[in-house]
Amino acid sequence: MKSRYILCFAFIFWIFSVSAQEEGATATRQASNSSASLNVSSTEISRNIMLARSSTDYLVTPGDVYTLAYSAGSVPVTYTIVVDTSYRIRVSNLGIINGRGKTFLQLKSEAETTVVNNYPLSGVQLVLAQPGIFRVHVKGEVYKAGEVSAWGLSRLSSLANDNLTDYASIRDISIKSSGGQAKVYDLFKAQRLGDLNEDPYLRPGDVITFNRVKRVVTIDGGVERPGAYQLLDGENLKELIGFYANGFTPVADKTRATLTRYVDSREISGDEILLTEQNFTGNFPLKHLDAISIPIITELRPVVPVSRIERIISVYGAVRRPGVYILMQNENLKELIEVYADGFTTLADKTRATLTRYSDSKEISGNVIPLSEHDFTKNFPLQHLDVIAIPPITGW
Repeated sequence: MKSRYILCFAFIFWIFSVSAQEEGATATRQASNSSASLNVSSTEISRNIMLARSSTDYLVTPGDVYTLAYSAGSVPVTYTIVVDTSYRIRVSNLGIINGRGKTFLQLKSEAETTVVNNYPLSGVQLVLAQPGIFRVHVKGEVYKAGEVSAWGLSRLSSLANDNLTDYASIRDISIKSSGGQAKVYDLFKAQRLGDLNEDPYLRPGDVITFNRVKRVVTIDGGVERPGAYQLLDGENLKELIGFYANGFTPVADKTRATLTRYVDSREISGDEILLTEQNFTGNFPLKHLDAISIPIITELRPVVPVSRIERIISVYGAVRRPGVYILMQNENLKELIEVYADGFTTLADKTRATLTRYSDSKEISGNVIPLSEHDFTKNFPLQHLDVIAIPPITGW
């Protein structure tokens, strides 16, 4: 009699397991069809699965497909879980978990605990079989507004692509969640400072608005980070030079710095303003489309006729401007590095720097002379056709 009860119990679980597998197979096919409709390749799906499984902050997402496997006594049970928009996740016939706001690891722990409480030593395991794919709405300063596909590890920065117009701000992007909460994000802080709080994960139903940029200014020449920058309210020349452009280079010629202003100018070429030291320290106010140019002192060096060339020196490796240079009289290693080559890069390994001297050398390959830190400071004398090599710390 007892054995009949056991067989009956096993038969019920077998039917339940088969039903769950059929239900899961149908759901998996539907999820695969959904992925295909969104033009997601099988390679990308496999990559997303691995990323989601290895990420500690992957959130449970509608469309996720999970596989729950355990042993109910001697009966193996495989159950497929598909998450819908209610986030109510049925763990076999043992209970229901609210997955909203939970990470995959939290759901895994809670689901496996539920099974273990009912079937100790069941060998339970919850596995993410396929991450969900959803849509968000993008509008504002974009060429084409509408819905785009995303998944649980898509960040806001994934939308900053060719669809943005030249007037789109990356400093003022609003996201309105499906629950109606709105927040503003600054992608520049994420890209420059690594602040991922400003580059959030997208969630189903998000409405992303790229607002119109207020001020874009450009800077070029003798600064470490030339380029175009979107300034915030209250930021002007001091912030542009010190923070955005990361300061002047050693060869910057601030005495000839100029600002070209196009807004409200009567000239097509803009109004040119000569900047002074007081403008830099006093935080000169900037307008939209202002262009700042910082000349470099090497631009003022005279052209030397070929007949008067005394020394041609080459420098390569971990310097900002490697190349072949003509040195003037009394210019040597210090001027070569600081003025012509614009200084060392942050990866420069000066302890392994070498000078290869071809003049007066009996070897075709030249004589290799190791350089020390002292050689750079005391201005080591150079000869015609010398070649300076500055290895990076990562090695050659």
